[in-house]
Amino acid sequence: MFNQTLEELQILVEREVMARGGIKKGFEYRFPCPMPDHPDENPSANYNSEKGVWLCRSCSSSGGLLKGKNPLCELLGIETNTTRLPRPGSPSATPVPKPPSSPSSTLVAPKAEPKPPPPKQKSRTNYELLDPAGNYVATHVRLDFHGAPKKMWWEINGKPGLGGIPTSKLPLYGSERLSEREPGDDTWLYLCEGEKTTDAVRGLGLRAVGTTCGAHVVPDREVLQCLDGLRVACCPDVGGAGEAHIQSIMALLQGIAADTRRFQPEGMRKLGEGADLADWIVAVY
Repeated sequence: MFNQTLEELQILVEREVMARGGIKKGFEYRFPCPMPDHPDENPSANYNSEKGVWLCRSCSSSGGLLKGKNPLCELLGIETNTTRLPRPGSPSATPVPKPPSSPSSTLVAPKAEPKPPPPKQKSRTNYELLDPAGNYVATHVRLDFHGAPKKMWWEINGKPGLGGIPTSKLPLYGSERLSEREPGDDTWLYLCEGEKTTDAVRGLGLRAVGTTCGAHVVPDREVLQCLDGLRVACCPDVGGAGEAHIQSIMALLQGIAADTRRFQPEGMRKLGEGADLADWIVAVY
C-alpha cells in the first residue's frame, strides 16, 4: 500500500499528464509521450494510475512512477521524496539477519552513472486554427522545454488528433485576418512556416500568415486560394527542408498570388540550421 506522500505524488502526476493534453478513461490516461527524443504530435502514451505504470505504444518506452528505465515522475519534471511501505507479513517487513561476511568476500558494485534529469517545461502555447471564414478547425499545442526540443500535437475541442483531416488541407494560420485588409492595400504579406514565426512577424506590425503542416508537407493549392491577388513574400527557415517547403509553395502560388518573392533577411543563415524568422527577430530586435 502507498503511504500518504506517494498518494500525493500520484495526484501530481495525474495533474501534469492532464496539463499535457491527457484524456482520462477510468484508470487510463492517454497523453503525449514524455520521452525528450520523441516528438509525439498524436498522443500515443498510456498511464495507468491504479498500477502506477506507463507505456508509449509508438516508441515502446515504459516505466513506473519512480522505478524502471524511464520513471514517469522524472520525465514529467516532478520532484520526488517518497517510499513504498512493505506489506505486513511480507519478507521485506521482517528483516532476516545476514551472517557477517569477511572483507575479502565483500564485493563493491561499481556506481552507476547518474541519469540526467528530464527537461523542465518552459511554456505551453495553444494556437487556435481558423479557416478564412473564421470557423474553428483545430488547436495546435506546443510545449517548449529548457535545453530540449519542443513537442507539438493537434487537438480538436480537447480531443487529440485531427479526426482524419490531412495536414495538407489545414488552413493557413491567420488566414481569417485577411478579410481585414483595406481595399487597394497591396503591401506585401509574409508567408511563414509555423505559428510562432507568424506571430513574431505580426509583432513587428506586418501582415503575416503561416503554414501549419510542417516543413515536409506542402499545403494543397486550394488552401492557398485565400492569397488570391496578394503580393506574397515567402520566408523559408534555414536549411534544405525549409527551403524546399517554401519553393514548393511559391510554385503553387503561380496564377494565385499577384506577385511572389523569397524573403530571408541578411545574416539569418548565421543563426544555424533550422533557424527561422522568429529567431532572427529575437537576435536583431
